[in-house]
Amino acid sequence: MAPDQEQPNRDPEAWKPVVMGQLSGGLIPPHPEPPEADEDELTRAALEDPAAQAGHPADAPPTVWRLVFIILVAVAALSIVFRLAR
Repeated sequence: MAPDQEQPNRDPEAWKPVVMGQLSGGLIPPHPEPPEADEDELTRAALEDPAAQAGHPADAPPTVWRLVFIILVAVAALSIVFRLAR
């Protein structure tokens, strides 16, 4: 570029967005408007939601079928290991 030409105003750091593995600038520019609700209001609404609690199962003890499945997976894994060790 010739010295008599004017360069546009640019961020001097724009050519190196990553320095030593860390991002030097913002990856996503901030939203121009303020948020609709603050963090505390969203947390309060999530805790008061009765439908959110209905989806969580109660702390049930393991069933017999779970135990049988785990034993079968362990036997299969050990058989593969010992077969490859021969």
